[in-house]
Amino acid sequence: MHEYPAKSKKLQEAVARLRQQINTDGPTDLTSVTMVKAVEHYTFHELADTGDEGKSHSTQHRKKLLLRRWVLPHWGKHELRAIKTVAVEQWLKTLTTKKLKNRESKPRAGGTKEKIRDAMSSIFNHAIRWEFTNCNPITGPGQRLRCAGLGEA
Repeated sequence: MHEYPAKSKKLQEAVARLRQQINTDGPTDLTSVTMVKAVEHYTFHELADTGDEGKSHSTQHRKKLLLRRWVLPHWGKHELRAIKTVAVEQWLKTLTTKKLKNRESKPRAGGTKEKIRDAMSSIFNHAIRWEFTNCNPITGPGQRLRCAGLGEA
């Protein structure tokens, strides 16, 4: 898009064509969406600063932080369709605090794990809406994510 001046009518038309193509072209067996790509798409469409219509600044910041700090390092290269409920449960159980001087690391607090789980669920819900996947392994039908200290999703 660098061949068009910023805010030009031609640029807006090109962007509109791309959006229409993206919205009409659902994934196929030959296309795959990784967690990294889904987070990028979610961040652009759901966490953009759209004023009163969008999410609050604190929500935007918190979700971006959780996704960048926890979700992407572990799940970034995985295809969305390959991420399974039990695998996420097991991963959440392994999350610990950083080791402090002369102290053992401790499991992350249940509230922190809930926020991480909810951020992942938001990614999957967004991906379903945009037809990148057809299920949410975090809260999908018949698949409730369980984790010690969390209760049910």
